[in-house]
Order: sequence, then C-alpha cells, then structure tokens
Amino acid sequence: MYTHKSQGLGAVGAVVALMVTFGTAPSNAVADDPPITVESFHDRLEAEAASSSEAATDLRKFEELSPSDQQKLMDYLMDPEVSAAFEHTAQTGESVSVENGDVKTSFDVNTVSTPTNTGASAGSGLSAQSTASIEYNVTASYVVEQRILGVLITKLSQTFKYVTGSGVVLRTSSCTAAALNYNFTVVLSSSVSHYMLAGGMAECDIVWRGYIAYKGSGIQIDKIQSLVVNGPGVVSRSLQNI
Repeated sequence: MYTHKSQGLGAVGAVVALMVTFGTAPSNAVADDPPITVESFHDRLEAEAASSSEAATDLRKFEELSPSDQQKLMDYLMDPEVSAAFEHTAQTGESVSVENGDVKTSFDVNTVSTPTNTGASAGSGLSAQSTASIEYNVTASYVVEQRILGVLITKLSQTFKYVTGSGVVLRTSSCTAAALNYNFTVVLSSSVSHYMLAGGMAECDIVWRGYIAYKGSGIQIDKIQSLVVNGPGVVSRSLQNI
C-alpha cells in the first residue's frame, strides 16, 4: 500500500493538502463555512450538475452509493493519506491506490503533433532535406485525477501548445490550466506563463493559489507546476511550493 505522507503543511494543511489545493469552490465560500456533510455535498453537486455533465455523472454515482459509503466518502475528503496520494501523483506521474482501492489517483501524459502545413508529409514527394525542415504544431497535455469510491473528486489539467522543427522547440503558443474539484472547500485561482529554454526546449508554468476554508480559519497554499518539453516530447514535470 502506498504510505507517503504530506510534509511541511502543518496539522491542518496535512488534512486538506493538495487534493483541495487544485479544486474549485463557490465564490461565496468563506473561512467559517461549516464542515462538509453528505447533505451539503449532495446539494452542491446537484447545483453544479445543472450546468456540468461531469457533475451530473458524479451526482448519479454518488446517489448510487449506500448511505454508509456516502459518509465514508466525506471522511476520505479529510484524510491526509488521500490528499497525499494526489500530491504524489501530481509530482511524480505515478498512479496510486489507497484505502483498499477505495481511492484511486491516476495520470495521463499525451502529445499530439501535426504539420503546420497540413499538405506536407514525408510521403508527398518531398526531399529528405525539406522533410526535415517541416514545422509541427504540438500539444502536450498532463492530466491528474482522483476518484473516491468511483466518484471523480479532483481533476487537474495542464496543456502546452508549441511549434517544433528539426527536433527542437522553435516557439511557444500557449499554456493553459484547468481544475475540477467537488470538495467545495477551497477558492482557487491560477496564472500561467510559457517561455523558451536553452537547448531547444520550452517550459509551461502554472501558479496555483488556493485559499482553503477549514474550521473557522483560512489557509493559503501556493504552488507552481512546471512542464518542460523538447522536440521529441515531454522532458519533465514538477510541482513545488512557492
């Protein structure tokens, strides 16, 4: 069983840790919000389901759970091992399963490339030299998600678009962040940047700024997530405290 624990966040920070750092919450969430319950979780998920197909699917799965499993899910939301599992996967790209398989955290890394000139291809009569000079639009994505008892709780997506040629990154296009979370205990904002590095590489950075409402007090947890790429694909991923 995976047993890594969050370090350096303090007793309260360890309880909520990264799983909620990457979440979203209603704009009216405040530090004195009451602890989440089965009823409040259902009500907020039902409200989200009115405009989100993912929330609607989650609502159906949550309603299919037994009352005891619904309460177990609430308990897992405040379990430090559960939140540490999400942090571990976000940092390392290693899928983990904890709590006898009740909690599963997974990841997906993918790159898709297409020639900037869609009519150009190696089989279209181009010389080897001209083929080598073809530029490609590349999209690299990194997605981490956590499910508890089959219900999607947290999903973090990072997408980096750039142009390659001759085996190196030529220029960057965009860096975007998307976060989905049905913990409902955090207000999240993010800022992004993308830039070239030496050696034909490039980097996409996301600064996550999370404000967690917990038992009458507020906790600020800020982190930076980086994705480094080169011509062939993803070189590294990292997640660090600011």
